[in-house]
Amino acid sequence: MDMPTKTAFFPPASQRGLTPFAWNLVAGIACLVLAMGAYWSVLFNGYRTQQRETEAQTWLRVGQISHAVSVQVQTLLSGLDYTLQSLATGYAAGDGAAFKWS
Repeated sequence: MDMPTKTAFFPPASQRGLTPFAWNLVAGIACLVLAMGAYWSVLFNGYRTQQRETEAQTWLRVGQISHAVSVQVQTLLSGLDYTLQSLATGYAAGDGAAFKWS
């Protein structure tokens, strides 16, 4: 009596197909890859939104600072203009004491 060969009971791997465990493993890995892709998509979208908001806030602050500097320079020049007009008036009046005091 001949013993059956192993190939009769165990066909080659190419003919066996995937076991239920292997299908579950493949499905689990596919779900994991899909979840990671969704996570990265949400993460990247949040990053882009935050970047746009930061840029908008930066330009807003630039506008506010430039306006504040403009007002400060205008105030400084107004004070200088007032001082120069006061000196000119004192000099034109010929009042040496008032000119020196100014």
